[in-house]
Amino acid sequence: MKLYWSELYQRITELALDILGPTSQIADGPLAEEGGRWQIRFLKSRGDSIHSGTNQIQRNIIGERLLGLPR
Repeated sequence: MKLYWSELYQRITELALDILGPTSQIADGPLAEEGGRWQIRFLKSRGDSIHSGTNQIQRNIIGERLLGLPR
């Protein structure tokens, strides 16, 4: 579940920044969309994918334990 949700959250925040266009680069000040919330969420989504092991480690665990693949 961690692997699925962390990657989905990254995709959602990337899409939000794409929709915001050039203004997505402004994280603070009067021109910032929604007070820079999406920029903060985007950066936080990267950190969330590291909590409890990176996504690559999670894939290794799934492969070894669930699929029976060698180390």
